Amino acid sequence: MILKNADLPIVAFSHLEATGFKLGQFEPVQRDTVVLIPARLIKSKKVIRVYAGHVHKHQEVGKVNVVGSSIHVDFGEADDPKGMILAEV
Repeated sequence: MILKNADLPIVAFSHLEATGFKLGQFEPVQRDTVVLIPARLIKSKKVIRVYAGHVHKHQEVGKVNVVGSSIHVDFGEADDPKGMILAEV
């Protein structure tokens, strides 16, 4: 990846997981592998926020924000609030 302006802060978007997040009731049985956000991306001082998917429940840990699903995917999510995030960059 080539950055046009290396002085600008970085906001990253991914469909990966990060450590420290709670899975939904049925999510552990729906997976056979976990692909994590690289730790060096999260630790980088240039990265100001990482938005991630793949986990259905909205959560924030440090500078990583798991967006969550916008609709209920299974019955285990019946009581989880759903919505979206508007990120202005």
